Amino acid sequence: MDNPLSPAAERFLTDCISSALQLDALSVLTSDRNRWWTTPAMATALRATEAAAAAALEALGRSNVVDVRVGAHLSYRYAPVDAALARVVDEITDAHYHSRDDLIARVTGLRRTSDAARRIADAFRIGRKPDA
Repeated sequence: MDNPLSPAAERFLTDCISSALQLDALSVLTSDRNRWWTTPAMATALRATEAAAAAALEALGRSNVVDVRVGAHLSYRYAPVDAALARVVDEITDAHYHSRDDLIARVTGLRRTSDAARRIADAFRIGRKPDA
């Protein structure tokens, strides 16, 4: 990426974003900040399954960037809890717009290390059956 992210944006990526789909959902949510998105509508916008869209929206909900409305369907609207988080999200969505591939590589690269550590830990689990 040409412009490095701030430490706060890096921290948000590391702690809250685990997939390209979550980045894309965040971008869609911020494109119309007053719109309430249902899971089916987000799935259509992302060209993803409803289950994948729901998982992305739920993860963003845990990250305090969306408001959730309960009704016939859950609905989600971009609503960060404070101005500092809004600035971080603006920085990330700007990077998503200008250099999406680099940002996604950064997210998947951040996860690659933790996935490797998880596989090593799994190898030492008691009672683990060897792969056939």
